[in-house]
Amino acid sequence: MEIEALVEKITQEVMKQLKDRQVKSKSSYSKQALVFCSEASIDKGNILYQLEEKEIGCCFNDKYCTEEIESVDYVIIPTLSVASLAFIANGIEGDESSKVVIRSKLYGKEVLVLDGGIEYKTFKQTSEPALYELYEAYQGKLQDFGVKVGSLEEMLQFQRRQIQPPEAFAKKENKEGTYIEARLITENTLKQIECKENSSVYIKTKAIVTPMAKDYIRKKKIQIIRA
Repeated sequence: MEIEALVEKITQEVMKQLKDRQVKSKSSYSKQALVFCSEASIDKGNILYQLEEKEIGCCFNDKYCTEEIESVDYVIIPTLSVASLAFIANGIEGDESSKVVIRSKLYGKEVLVLDGGIEYKTFKQTSEPALYELYEAYQGKLQDFGVKVGSLEEMLQFQRRQIQPPEAFAKKENKEGTYIEARLITENTLKQIECKENSSVYIKTKAIVTPMAKDYIRKKKIQIIRA
């Protein structure tokens, strides 16, 4: 019992210090982030530390709150379940996470989803390929909506300018056109490599092209070649 009481006391002290840092963080920095934590296992201390390193204050919440979303610059989603991903991709506020993401984009906020917390990716080795590709396409839809996906560190590198997903930089150019190495091709991917009208773009044979990317391709009359 003494050990349990000690652990409980330490836990309470850590949470108190974390809360005090949040209050200080919110008042000390001009940029603010809302971290939506739907799971208790989230390493809040590490997230807080990374944000403070970039001079971004933050608060944590596990419930939707319009006032908080309106008052921050960034909304960070550390974990995203299969259900939440499907809801967001189809524009449905089906749970707290999907409501936070959808409303945040409606309010014009930067939404950052941490790549390591996207649930469907944990099933890569066991999932039926067609089902896994469906969720990859859903992720592509999120990126078409302007949601950024990646590690917190790499996304925060671009906090003072437009944040870009790392896949957009995976390209090679030759005389015949541009080769994109990414497995998932979104509208943002094509815009970021500045595809011109009537140009040729080479992609992987099994690359997935999102519906909005296909519309962009048709509009720009881009020739897609799978290689």
